[in-house]
Amino acid sequence: RFGGLTGLRFNIGRIEGGRDELQKVLETLVKQAPESADFWKRALRAATALGDSNSAEIALQQLRTYGDPELPLWQAELLRRRQQPEEAIALLSDAATSASETMAAQLWTTAAVLAKDLGDQDSVTRFANHLGSITASSIPVLRQQALWASQRQDFAAAERSVRQMRSIEGEDGCYWRLHRAQILLQQ
Repeated sequence: RFGGLTGLRFNIGRIEGGRDELQKVLETLVKQAPESADFWKRALRAATALGDSNSAEIALQQLRTYGDPELPLWQAELLRRRQQPEEAIALLSDAATSASETMAAQLWTTAAVLAKDLGDQDSVTRFANHLGSITASSIPVLRQQALWASQRQDFAAAERSVRQMRSIEGEDGCYWRLHRAQILLQQ
């Protein structure tokens, strides 16, 4: 189906010649236009890991044709690797407003992590609030919110997350107890 490239896996350790070879393979595949979003995700992952933005763009263009809901995450990763985290955050924020609840949670979480890396605590708080509004009953999300709030020493917000965890887990829950103890130790 892909000519002499049948069964090719984008395993970085197995591509002889590194970036140049990967780009040649991708250019050949673009001409043959494989019909598999999964294939192009693997190609994009390999190109991104190699730091080959040209090949990553080729794979990203192909992935766009599938309308993949993860596309904003891939685009943001490329922007981050290009040292453009502010643009990545803006892209994620825009995409999260119209995404499904599950995808929006991933987009807001990724935006919050990028904002945290930049030291933008106001944006971290804003993204965490968006995240909390769509996934208020998710223990992993509440744990992350409690952690971020504690890190910025907003103990009132951390306690709110702990109370929500307690209401979900019940009196015998472990995560709300863990975060409550962490808050007490930090105060």
